[in-house]
Amino acid sequence: DYKLLNPGAEMTDKKTVIEFEKLAGKKNNEYWDSLRPIPLTIGEKIDYQKRDSIAIVLESKSYLDSVDHIRNKFKTKHLMGNYTYRNSYRKYRIGISNILTSLLFNPVQGFYFHPDIMYNKNWEEKKNTLGVKLTPIYGFSENKLRYSADVTWRHRGVYNSRIRFNTGNTLDNYNTLEPIKPFANSFSSLWVKRNHARYFKNKYASLTGLITLVPGLNTEARISAQNRSGLVNHTNYSIRKKDIIYQKNYPEEWDVNTLFPENNAYT
Repeated sequence: DYKLLNPGAEMTDKKTVIEFEKLAGKKNNEYWDSLRPIPLTIGEKIDYQKRDSIAIVLESKSYLDSVDHIRNKFKTKHLMGNYTYRNSYRKYRIGISNILTSLLFNPVQGFYFHPDIMYNKNWEEKKNTLGVKLTPIYGFSENKLRYSADVTWRHRGVYNSRIRFNTGNTLDNYNTLEPIKPFANSFSSLWVKRNHARYFKNKYASLTGLITLVPGLNTEARISAQNRSGLVNHTNYSIRKKDIIYQKNYPEEWDVNTLFPENNAYT
């Protein structure tokens, strides 16, 4: 039904021109018969029946499983990129990042392996979403397993909301701008014996919440805790210039006795 304005009337919400209910296509015949005074023509009925039949097939478990069976096959190209396993009928997917580029190097950890493992699940036509990202980080020279984890619950609608929890035990750069990326620093360290990054241990946890007060206006709150301390190099390995020693993993004016002391931070 169209609700037309009376002559001379003003629109209270000028941003909205026309609006459709998101689940209108899933209403049954009784619902539409109660709103439509004029019956559908024979041609309209046939057209809608065809569309409904196609929609039913495209959303059926057998069809979605057959499509996923093809997309989920592991191929050689996945060695150079991400791989994702999908279950479209149950509305979830599991992915893992590029295995080859997950192996990097720095003098603190030596060679370290850090693949990203991701899980995503949808409910109610993607109105509600759960996202999980887990990154195990193992340094072979440091002989230590570190990690980072991120869990996000998101509700989409007129009034959006989001809750995010993340925690980890990672190496963070003293320079928060991170002027050199890990891959470039790995190459520089291994090939020319120049380590451009300095790291400290950061053990942290944080909780963030966001909610829409009115359409277009959100509010967000966050609490976090960190435990930080300095680190030293655990390897002098390189491909070239093996006689050169890596610079210390702390500023030159410090020494091992005045290394970045363990401290806590709360926000």
